Amino acid sequence: MADKVQQLIKHLAGYKQIAVAFSGGVDSSLLLAAATLARGKARVLAITGESPLRPGREQERARQTAAVLGVDLLRLRTREMAMQEFIRNPPERCYLCKRHLLTLALDAARRWQPESVLVEGSNRDDLKEYRPGREAVRELGVVSPLLELGFTKQEIRAAARQLGLASWDRPAFSCLATRIPHSSPITRARLERIERAEAILHELGFDPVRVRDHKDLCRIEIEKEKLPHLLDERVRKIVVERIGQTGYRFITLDLEGMRRGSPAPPSVDEAP
Repeated sequence: MADKVQQLIKHLAGYKQIAVAFSGGVDSSLLLAAATLARGKARVLAITGESPLRPGREQERARQTAAVLGVDLLRLRTREMAMQEFIRNPPERCYLCKRHLLTLALDAARRWQPESVLVEGSNRDDLKEYRPGREAVRELGVVSPLLELGFTKQEIRAAARQLGLASWDRPAFSCLATRIPHSSPITRARLERIERAEAILHELGFDPVRVRDHKDLCRIEIEKEKLPHLLDERVRKIVVERIGQTGYRFITLDLEGMRRGSPAPPSVDEAP
């Protein structure tokens, strides 16, 4: 793995200035750390998007990681919720979101340093999943070093651990809009309710977790091995009471467990 980390650093050293599309997750954190080793902190800029689509705790993690690495962090207020096409929640929702964010990040990177390159954290395992945002990456010419060098998610975590990054074992996070089935409108109220419900489950020790929003019904996804813990009578009562206070009338547990890399099924949502 040491050889692969050095390969990444050498690869990034070929760019004069590097702007990193930065979420605070393990992929972009590894890129940011490697970029500082390749070019020095003064030639690296982290760019993060902040909006109702990302929980406050995720935004705070990004700020903390950039501070630990000593890299300037540019915080962009993205405006997905002002895009009518986006809030209608079509199947290409993730493409629209990613293109909006990367377009803003590219403009910001060029204002910072006209010769800078914008890099993002896609990896080889992403090619196995439903990732419509990849099309926006290709269209805009954003560079994906981890993908180019063939990094898998496991290799990224191992490399991040080698570099001492706190995020090396952090569960993957996807934006809150992915909790709402396609064609069901995205609203701030729904996003806020999802964030509150997931925060309750985090407090109870469930991470990763997804709260799929089907109007009055929420469908909780957790790792399969955690299912017995949530069904413990004491925990179950807490979940029902506290998540019920967020506004959901029906609180359900998905016995399939955590689903990754695919949109929430559209057929469960539209009951009157």
